[in-house]
Amino acid sequence: MNRTLKWLAVAIASSASVLLVGCGNKPPKCGDEEVTNLVLQVFREAVEKEAASMSEERLARFRYTQRDAKPMLETITAQSIDEKVAKATCQATLRVSVPAEAIAALSPETLQLVNAKFETVGSRIERASIVSNIQYSAQRTENAKELEVFVQGHKFTVDLLHEVALLRFFDKPFPPEPAATAPSGASATTLSDASTAPKASADTQANVASGAGATSPNMTPAAAEQTKPVQAATSLPKSPLCTANEEAVFSCSTGKKQIAVCATSGAANAAMQLTYRIAPTGQAAEMTYPSSPAPAKSAFKLGSATYTGDKSMSFLSFDKGDIRYVAYIANGKAFDKAGVAVEQGGKRIANLVCASELTDRLGELDSAGIPTDSRSFALP
Repeated sequence: MNRTLKWLAVAIASSASVLLVGCGNKPPKCGDEEVTNLVLQVFREAVEKEAASMSEERLARFRYTQRDAKPMLETITAQSIDEKVAKATCQATLRVSVPAEAIAALSPETLQLVNAKFETVGSRIERASIVSNIQYSAQRTENAKELEVFVQGHKFTVDLLHEVALLRFFDKPFPPEPAATAPSGASATTLSDASTAPKASADTQANVASGAGATSPNMTPAAAEQTKPVQAATSLPKSPLCTANEEAVFSCSTGKKQIAVCATSGAANAAMQLTYRIAPTGQAAEMTYPSSPAPAKSAFKLGSATYTGDKSMSFLSFDKGDIRYVAYIANGKAFDKAGVAVEQGGKRIANLVCASELTDRLGELDSAGIPTDSRSFALP
């Protein structure tokens, strides 16, 4: 596996959270401002992640259209409310207005073909807008101090925006970049304003972080201060736990143990295999999952979340019986954590913290067709 992995339109769930004060442990409302702001933040970060993978020429064409696009949520409805876990499950229409000339540049035949392609996944072009059906859940943490939002379906909007931006100048000269102007209208924030929000790199999925000065629900302020940033490897070393035909997409040393998630090299996305191994340092693996080769999409799940405060988290999980294993990487300003958490019955029973030799390539798994792990995961 390498960086030529191509993006596929997979509705991987992303999430975001914000620190709350005095809200009580009541389910949030789907249309609450803090909820909708986080949903739009997740979408903007997905746009930036898509942009990070483009060539310079393609990026210029994309930005020319994207900079004037404005996202907003419409027709917000609640699908279910769970009072016990303070969770609301919602659906809405995500509308992204684009310059009218961008749509006008498409021939009727092209417009019909594009809509036929994307309507199967709930996205379409309506006049001067890209419209998608999305789902999201909003849930307060157990201590009611944080609100977390998981979003699905928004990435098809990103793909359609990308396609419109490129088709706009198909067989036409690309115009020079005009002088920047102030965005007009106050009904929605332009996507170009995402420069002020956390941006996902090419290596890292749009993921979890908490507000400035906040800590994870299971971490005391004192523990947070004692947490030292994990030293990532300057190159991508070959993990001793991966075979000659594999590369590490996640690996580290805890000091006493080596941990690795190994991917088959050069495999097609759909056929890619992942293997989790853990071993005492310098010794053979004491646990291997899966025990026999299997496609990654049938053995693992992928998750991510995004919080305010320029922090992010990606995680890869698998289940052995009633035990859940979660390899996670969180990063942000003065906050870097990685490791493997073990849960049983929804309760954490172990947490192996990475101390050095960190390899972080979980973001490259986006296009592998691995299903989304929509279960909640709180950073240790």
